[in-house]
Amino acid sequence: MIYGTKCWEDSSIYYLQTTAIIERFLKDLKLSKQVNFWLESCNVSAACTGVESVGSQWKVKIPQLNDKNILSQKDIMFDFLYSDLGGKWKADGICENEVAENIVYAINKLSTAKAKLIKVNNDVTIIIDSLKNKKACELSYTTDYGGGHYICIVAYDSETKEFIYYNSWPEDKMNKNNGILERISFDFISKRLRHDQYIEISGDD
Repeated sequence: MIYGTKCWEDSSIYYLQTTAIIERFLKDLKLSKQVNFWLESCNVSAACTGVESVGSQWKVKIPQLNDKNILSQKDIMFDFLYSDLGGKWKADGICENEVAENIVYAINKLSTAKAKLIKVNNDVTIIIDSLKNKKACELSYTTDYGGGHYICIVAYDSETKEFIYYNSWPEDKMNKNNGILERISFDFISKRLRHDQYIEISGDD
């Protein structure tokens, strides 16, 4: 049996991080050898997928020009975290978008969804409980490169013991379906969950 969020099968909720404005800027900097990294928006991309997977709405309208979107909700969330309105930025060398508490804050401010940080206490079965209650789970896992990467888990298959998730980075070597409705084992999450926590996202109903 598969337990999932309200809209977990709707691939239109997928947010691709490589099209974020910040990523395009960082990619240009990397190609010009001014920095040696990019791909910094998996966190907000996963958060946006989580919000839409539970059927919630956005409070901020996307700016348009000639009926075409200039930004996306992931761009708005990233900008919000660094804005005066977001109120989280400090010149301390910590990337605001990588702090889970900041993502929770942004989800609650920018959407009708309700987000909170859940401590796992070394038992990821609690994530299954959230999915059974139709709540999305955004979490960061340790990659093969030693860093962290955020994904949004939207369902659990009790027969195969696999989590079903969206991965905003389509070129991730773990992907088999370009980041859409990917599957990952219970054991993988048990071993690689970072910070022993996840963000639980609830819908309006």
